[in-house]
Amino acid sequence: ASRRATQWHAASAQSQSDVSVSADKKKLLSFHKNLTERESLREQVRVLQQGCRDLEERHQALKREAVEKKAECEGLRRQLADTQAALAEKDHSLEEMKGLLEDTRAQNVALQTHYDDLVLECSQPESDTRADVVTLDSFLDLNSPSGSASKSPTRRFRASWPGGASFL
Repeated sequence: ASRRATQWHAASAQSQSDVSVSADKKKLLSFHKNLTERESLREQVRVLQQGCRDLEERHQALKREAVEKKAECEGLRRQLADTQAALAEKDHSLEEMKGLLEDTRAQNVALQTHYDDLVLECSQPESDTRADVVTLDSFLDLNSPSGSASKSPTRRFRASWPGGASFL
């Protein structure tokens, strides 16, 4: 019985030792697992932090681009306003030109009518016209430098008119 008790104590101690080693082994495995998970989480944190930095840089670049685009848009708005003002001014000038054109057309019609009336008046023979020519010829004969009537009245009239212009 004493041997049995010694064996039982030895087996019990061995069993406790095995249980203790098994518990230590489990703790060690759990620690190793936690350490591996912790390293994996640290790597994930580094990747996420780098992603955040990249996103922040992209955000800042987009903000700068937005400011540039806004300035460009304002420039285009000013250019559009200037163009619209110039267009309105051109429209006003065009309306003035249309008015002047209409006035000129009316004047042309009036001048053409007056010209047509003069042509018609000149084409009709009048007895006074011949008398005027005779009177003019007589006037030219009296005022000629040579005092002779050897030259034709038309030649004398042309020669006596300033610049030699001829109307006959």
